[in-house]
Amino acid sequence: MLSAEISVQNSIDQAIKDGVNAALVEISGVIQAAVMHNTFKHMTSFVGDGTTVEFAFGMYGSGAIYLNGLLQEEGVDYTFSSGANDKGDLVGTFTFNVAPEAGSSVVIYGQSGQAVESDWYYITPLV
Repeated sequence: MLSAEISVQNSIDQAIKDGVNAALVEISGVIQAAVMHNTFKHMTSFVGDGTTVEFAFGMYGSGAIYLNGLLQEEGVDYTFSSGANDKGDLVGTFTFNVAPEAGSSVVIYGQSGQAVESDWYYITPLV
């Protein structure tokens, strides 16, 4: 009888931990989205010409690309690389897998400098 009660209590404890972990994941996502919203700034916008696939400009990190209002996925829709140019300036390069159609809207958000990070928004799940 006691082992059955312990088993039930363990199941309840695990359900509570699972619920709290799920809430922590959601809270962490909301906080990180707010941090990214305040960190990422509009870097550039352009209209696709149907042939150009590569775009490079000064930025830190990989940023986010929107094509006609839809967020593009790195590694699926484009690749990103960064490095220093001949002057030592940091340059980010986006290369689309397929050139954006003529007249399409491309908007890129990113950082012009390194984001200040603090550990407060990294939430560790319960064990």
